[in-house]
Amino acid sequence: MRKIKTEKDNVVQSLDRALEILEELSRSESGLGVTELGSIIGLHKSTVHRLLHTLLLRGYVEKNSFTDKYRLGLKLVSLGQARLESTEIRAEARPFLND
Repeated sequence: MRKIKTEKDNVVQSLDRALEILEELSRSESGLGVTELGSIIGLHKSTVHRLLHTLLLRGYVEKNSFTDKYRLGLKLVSLGQARLESTEIRAEARPFLND
């Protein structure tokens, strides 16, 4: 019997988990700890720690050394800014203006 492929079949699990961590951190004002994040997204804290360490090394998250909580890093701001700078406002707005 042939298995039917779904969208989930083409997902890179570790990347999906890292993005889930970033999304959860975006909802937190004061940051989240490893255990707290693991509970929220349903992952063991060792897995969360490894993913956070990678995100930390790349600048996507920052760690508060006093509280051991993580929050979004400034690298995400630079990515967002790059996207905004590459956006042609008139081209993006044209369909709405035509309506």
